[in-house]
Amino acid sequence: MAPLIIAGRKTGTIRSTAESTFKLGQILCAVTHEEGEFICNLEIKGIEKVNLKNLNRSHAKAEGLPFTFLLKRIARKLYPDESELMFICFKVINQ
Repeated sequence: MAPLIIAGRKTGTIRSTAESTFKLGQILCAVTHEEGEFICNLEIKGIEKVNLKNLNRSHAKAEGLPFTFLLKRIARKLYPDESELMFICFKVINQ
């Protein structure tokens, strides 16, 4: 995911409501999941509560995915017991 984020092709992420403690304007340090290596700093630009069935093309595009069904499949796999999720939009502010 790091190359997609740095290239600006991934500008959003889906999270469970329990994981979503983000605030508009918050600055975060993005690191790789596996190695914990610095990717970049991100600014939270939007927070949207969304039902899994209402995920759409704009959500998929922000995730760097070509199709909505792929995003729904991933969301169902990550959060099998949740229908209400949070969609977090972000912008790279430095690398």
